[in-house]
Amino acid sequence: MDTRSRTRHNVKIVLTTLCLSLGLFSTTATAETKLVSKAKASKEAVDAPKKAPEMPATSKKDEPFFRIRGYLQVGYRFTFNNDDEGGSQSRPTLLRLGESDGFYLRRARVNFLGGYKDFSIRVSAEMAADSGASSSDVSPANRSLGLRLRDAFLKYKHSSGFYAVLGQTNVPFGLNEARSNTVEHFNEFPLILGGEDIAFGYPVQGIAPRRDIGLKLGYEKDLGPVGIFVKAMVYNGNGPNVFANDSDMPAVAGRLGVNVGKLLRVGGSVLWNPRRAGEPPQLYDETDLTFGADLSLNVAGFFLEGAFAMQQTSFPTTGQETATAWGFHADLGYRIKGLGLEPAVRFEMFDPSDLFDDDQLTYITIGVNWYKKVWRHHELAVRLSYVIKMEQVETRQLLNDQINLRIRYRL
Repeated sequence: MDTRSRTRHNVKIVLTTLCLSLGLFSTTATAETKLVSKAKASKEAVDAPKKAPEMPATSKKDEPFFRIRGYLQVGYRFTFNNDDEGGSQSRPTLLRLGESDGFYLRRARVNFLGGYKDFSIRVSAEMAADSGASSSDVSPANRSLGLRLRDAFLKYKHSSGFYAVLGQTNVPFGLNEARSNTVEHFNEFPLILGGEDIAFGYPVQGIAPRRDIGLKLGYEKDLGPVGIFVKAMVYNGNGPNVFANDSDMPAVAGRLGVNVGKLLRVGGSVLWNPRRAGEPPQLYDETDLTFGADLSLNVAGFFLEGAFAMQQTSFPTTGQETATAWGFHADLGYRIKGLGLEPAVRFEMFDPSDLFDDDQLTYITIGVNWYKKVWRHHELAVRLSYVIKMEQVETRQLLNDQINLRIRYRL
């Protein structure tokens, strides 16, 4: 082989060796890269924080809560009286009539609410005037504001709709039992519930109970568009803030009804309350048996509400004739949502006792309300009403119509 051929052969050997070296290097580098990447990925997987397993979402019911709510009601009241027209002999002057004119503080209430899961508590207190006092010895102008307890109870509510309430709470009777007075359409409760104060007319007591201390059981269930509710309560029967029973027997009340959403609500109530009255040693027993029926209808801003109640009081100790009191009210109004205005009218009659044939009262209330939502739960309400008050017989007629302006702020 000559020199040229040998040189050419050597070049081929060198090129072949170089190619093989480059191929081996490339393969080795690729393998090393894969190994490094795999090792890096493994290291990152080890160093990466482990993701916590997803926990099921908790409902608000499973979280403890505490809230403070309340409202303030202030106003100005003017009651016509006989002195305004010279004290006509046909309209005898009532001792305390007209002594309630001027500015007044109706309620300054604070509510404390708290709970966890199926249990909750509610405690509320308010600063208010002694409205409802019927003694002629107590001038409304001399009544002072006082702090009083309103609600104070523990409540258990099961998901099935059953609930139990222990403490001071509303007695299950009548239309107004399950709602706050902040959603009422008039400044004052109807006569069958609130009665009449001696500062505004002939003093009478309402026949529907308010708050008392006891145990209340209830069941509420929605069956499609229709819902049912049943309530029963065993209580002292002496009214709120009286921490004992004046007789050996407790009072019992019950209420049941149906509702069709927010459109219609119909209910019936009954109670039995054996009481002990008088002063030692002259004590005697009285027993109240009370029935009631009510209806509430809301359609496209219009509302119609009515309630009837009748109470029979027997006197087993003295053997006196049974006394019957009865009354009803019908409320009609319309809420203009865009403006927040609500004109309303109420017609009511109340006969405190059938043992007297001249004590029946007939009231007509004409009112207009204005509502303004301020922020979240905060709401401002202004209510102006004129009450036309009529007594049954001429000898008992009074000039005691009333103008009442009240402002309420709820938070």
